[in-house]
Amino acid sequence: MKRRLVPLVLLVGALGLSGCGGGAEVSTQARADSMITAGQAINSSSAHFRVGGAGVQLVKVVRLPAKMVGLRFIVHPPSSVLGCCTLFPRVGLTGSQLAGRPLNLRRVDVVEPESSFGDGGRLDMLLVAGSPDRVRLGRFTIDLRSLGVTTAG
Repeated sequence: MKRRLVPLVLLVGALGLSGCGGGAEVSTQARADSMITAGQAINSSSAHFRVGGAGVQLVKVVRLPAKMVGLRFIVHPPSSVLGCCTLFPRVGLTGSQLAGRPLNLRRVDVVEPESSFGDGGRLDMLLVAGSPDRVRLGRFTIDLRSLGVTTAG
């Protein structure tokens, strides 16, 4: 009887997790950062962008629970901007991207639903810098297919 109970418990647990459409497993920015760090990269290359004087590099793409995608960016802000940076769109997670980090933040971790990338694997992003005053630095487009990601979106 115990042998039947264990698979049933695992099945019920898996169904419960898959039914969480809100990404309950990735509810805080700190949790997203740790999951992106620990996650297996699904991209085979990185992407480089020049956005309003900032250099932006997308270095890691990972799958997260609840059909979410984690994106790790390295941002080199222009020297004229105090503080750095956030990207939109992104899932609004509890806790700041800047929590416990200096204002010249270089790494930005973003969580986005797979469905945001559409059929072509593309997503338009907006880079915003500055603290406390926000400055829109510009827009750029992520193309997951060009990074070797074939199944997201």
